[in-house]
Amino acid sequence: MTRGILVTSCSEELGLDTTAAGAELAAMQRWANEAVLDVLTKTRCRVQLGDLTLVVNEGDYRLDVDILALTEAFLPSGTTKLIIVGLQDILELRRVNASVPSGYGVRRLAIEGSFAMVWPIPTSAEVIRYVFVPKPTAMTSDAHDPATITYGGIPEEYHESLLLYMNWKGARADGAKPPHTPKEYHDLYRESLVDIKKAHAHKSDTRGRLRPARVGYPDWPAGPRRNDVY
Repeated sequence: MTRGILVTSCSEELGLDTTAAGAELAAMQRWANEAVLDVLTKTRCRVQLGDLTLVVNEGDYRLDVDILALTEAFLPSGTTKLIIVGLQDILELRRVNASVPSGYGVRRLAIEGSFAMVWPIPTSAEVIRYVFVPKPTAMTSDAHDPATITYGGIPEEYHESLLLYMNWKGARADGAKPPHTPKEYHDLYRESLVDIKKAHAHKSDTRGRLRPARVGYPDWPAGPRRNDVY
């Protein structure tokens, strides 16, 4: 379903107004984009494989992809264990650990948006391979389709979940005349996410290996960037 079809379906279900430039139309368009982010984050129905090449004495990196969610990460070679943590965890480790014992066998990785941090600081070149949910471009036209990679890459058969999310949000809006309560819509939405996870897990069992994304590069930003999802 395109954004236009999602908005029309939501409007028909809830009795919301689709007048151009109207507040209710703008809200439904916003909910459509929120739905894409929420479905991707909670189901991981589209993931990509990426490589982060670590550089000696560089602990902060700017990736050339924007990551919505990090699923897993590992070191393809060597025996060092890799643990995914938050940015604040690495900042605290750097603060309290001026040096790292020789032969330290654990590396920590934090990724938020397009910013990555590692600890300990690399003393030799390494490659971290990670699986992630890429953040899509927001739909700005009724012709935009969340099935396309640019706008989410969510398979068409999962689009009913997008509409259920929009109905759930819209059922609480002033002026809505929903046939179901917000809780009922929310329950239906949550059930649909479970179905997507099951269906996607089955598909994943039959797929080949993922193609790595482009490699990130070192950067020194003024501070960690946030990539909040609303």
